[in-house]
Amino acid sequence: MTISEAIDIFFISRRARNLSKNTIKWYKLSLDKLVVYCEKNKLKNIEEVKVHHIELLLDEIRERVRDITVRDFFNTFRVFFTYLFDEEYTNRNPMKNMRAPKVQQKIMRTFTPEEINKILKSFDTSSFLGLRNYLIMCVFFSTGMRKGELLNLKMQDVNITLDTIKVTGKGNKQRMIPIGRTLRRVLIRYLNEREEYLKDSMCDYLIISYTKRQFTSGGINRVFKTLKNELCISGERFSSHSWRHTFAKTALLNGMDLFTLQQIMGHNSLTTTKKYISLNDKEIKSQHAKYNPLDNKDWLM
Repeated sequence: MTISEAIDIFFISRRARNLSKNTIKWYKLSLDKLVVYCEKNKLKNIEEVKVHHIELLLDEIRERVRDITVRDFFNTFRVFFTYLFDEEYTNRNPMKNMRAPKVQQKIMRTFTPEEINKILKSFDTSSFLGLRNYLIMCVFFSTGMRKGELLNLKMQDVNITLDTIKVTGKGNKQRMIPIGRTLRRVLIRYLNEREEYLKDSMCDYLIISYTKRQFTSGGINRVFKTLKNELCISGERFSSHSWRHTFAKTALLNGMDLFTLQQIMGHNSLTTTKKYISLNDKEIKSQHAKYNPLDNKDWLM
């Protein structure tokens, strides 16, 4: 079986499983790199691909991307070759005994209280686009949802009466996230001004661009880039994912239990949720003072 035939069969199986567009897009990007590598090294059949070929390809990829992205490529190749082997399209699986590349665990970036105040106070909400950008930041901080989840929200997903938002996450899994009182107030104002801004136009998506269409990932990235420059905020990462980390840690510090946080964030396991917990010395000291058992009861001493 040729490599292109194997990839075609693989994508038929992925589409049959109704995977998200983003997942399919990532698989295509990853396997395109495999195709280019195989063509360069004159590998035509899937059986010709050996362990050392995968290792060399991952080394090439590592020169251009972060370690965590290299691991994502590795995972795609493993899914691909495992599927072909399990379905008996090939007689061997070169990924069977390969270990995933190690990824250095870094402390995840969260916004400080000072940065949060700066960000939330920076928008001119007298204009529709300023109000929209303010709403975006409020949604991130109040719900912890992913950027793609926010961009794909449709009007029918927001229920102001029940104070809930229906979110479609990874793997097309849906979950309900409560709308807090502050977010509810901002949402109602945005919805009213959104209707006026659209006038005779129509758009099903909650967050709209200045052209009255669905807002894009690049659009949100530009909002963050502008904020970082205007507010002189330092730090390597300044993005929607920083808000997601900030939401998770702040919610826990405020007393939310881990299981509730897991459900709100749409994680399949607590292991993933725990990765979002990283307290600095000041936060640890504050939590210790708040909860340590010796100081929270009048013991006879």
